[in-house]
Order: sequence, then C-alpha cells, then structure tokens
Amino acid sequence: PGRQWLPPWTVARASRPTACAVVSVVEGHGAVVIARGRDAPVRYEIGPKDHFVVPPWAAMHVESRDALVLFSYSDAPVQRALGILREERL
Repeated sequence: PGRQWLPPWTVARASRPTACAVVSVVEGHGAVVIARGRDAPVRYEIGPKDHFVVPPWAAMHVESRDALVLFSYSDAPVQRALGILREERL
C-alpha cells in the first residue's frame, strides 16, 4: 500500500493477498487486470482520477503505458498485526 510509481511500458508482477485494496490513479495511463477464482480475468483501462477496488484473494497486475503513479490503501496492516495476512506472488 501507499504510493507506487511504474515507468512507461511496465507490467507489475501479479500477486494475490487476503487483504482488499482501494487504488487511485494519480497520473498516467495503463490497465489493471483482476482475476477472481475461476472467473475470466477482467481488464480495465485506467487513467488519472480513476479508482478501483481489488477484492480479497483476487489476482491483480498493472500495465503502464506512460509513467503511472498509483496510491493505494488496504487492510493488510490489520491482517498482518492479527497474523492472518497471506500473499501469493504469481
């Protein structure tokens, strides 16, 4: 969580945490791909002032077209403090 900067034409490595997250696009353009369970992945084009939610245990990766600045927050710190946070790097 927090601020994330992706250089142009970058694909961020996918992960799947038990925490949920809310993400805001501060600058740039790209796409986010979110997959839950056996459902087909859904791709969303994103740009400045867009917001999206990543549900718990959903796989997500971000693709930038130009420099992309994201701000996110999640319940991961609470889950970590309770000892229940799990995350799988894909």
